[in-house]
Amino acid sequence: MHLYLRENPRTLYLVTSSHEESHGRPRRVLVFRPAEDNPYQAVVEFLHKDQVNLSNTIRLTSRVVKGCLGLIYVTDGASEYTLRLYLSI
Repeated sequence: MHLYLRENPRTLYLVTSSHEESHGRPRRVLVFRPAEDNPYQAVVEFLHKDQVNLSNTIRLTSRVVKGCLGLIYVTDGASEYTLRLYLSI
């Protein structure tokens, strides 16, 4: 799997690689995006790769990602917030 980023709206995509697909893995994408009505919540969707448009994204990882370990909310005490995604590589 590889991790991709779209800046606007800020969205992370964990995508099966073509190498994995050639070995019989399903063509899937795990999508992490902010909730429309609450920026402090994330929506996570598990979709077929054909349902996701990866144009205008950049690949963030040069190494293969083994899986997603977790997603947490972090605040710095101000109005800023960060969603952090922890990956196993």
